[in-house]
Amino acid sequence: MQFGVVEQPIHQLFGGAMQSHIDASLCDISTVRPLPDTQEQFINRNNGYTLTFDIMYMLDKDIKSSLDTYAHDLTLHPQIKMTLNNIQYSEFKLEYENIALTCQHQTVYQNKVKNNVLSLVLLRLKQYRTDLLIYSLNPNVNDNDVIFKDAVESFLINDYTIFAPEVIETQNQVEQ
Repeated sequence: MQFGVVEQPIHQLFGGAMQSHIDASLCDISTVRPLPDTQEQFINRNNGYTLTFDIMYMLDKDIKSSLDTYAHDLTLHPQIKMTLNNIQYSEFKLEYENIALTCQHQTVYQNKVKNNVLSLVLLRLKQYRTDLLIYSLNPNVNDNDVIFKDAVESFLINDYTIFAPEVIETQNQVEQ
């Protein structure tokens, strides 16, 4: 199985509409399996660390409740029991409204327990009715997740037309 090489130091996401620094240890998953058009995902083949970017319709909730909903949704699986413990909230200093959480993420499958750290940030783009999620699942529970922090802090949106083009078209018509 051949994984795609990740562009360094800045990787173009969603056809160049966004960009972020993706650590050289990560490979592009889309080169080995299909992903939804609204998702970009990277994996470290040596330890299973994953970094994911997801474009979502904005939930009709405040930003913290939305973050909690997304975190809960990430733990839903019909055959695997997953729990989140020791949830801590924070914010990144970004130009986008955001809230972040870090927590212990435990999975139990076929009586095998696996502990990870889930780091999740929600970027709220109200004017486009869009929530953007960036999250990592880190198998090294004692690790300070610099890969995640670097990806979030370097994240930029280059082309806002990727979000709800009909909203942008309506705004342009009103301005004319």
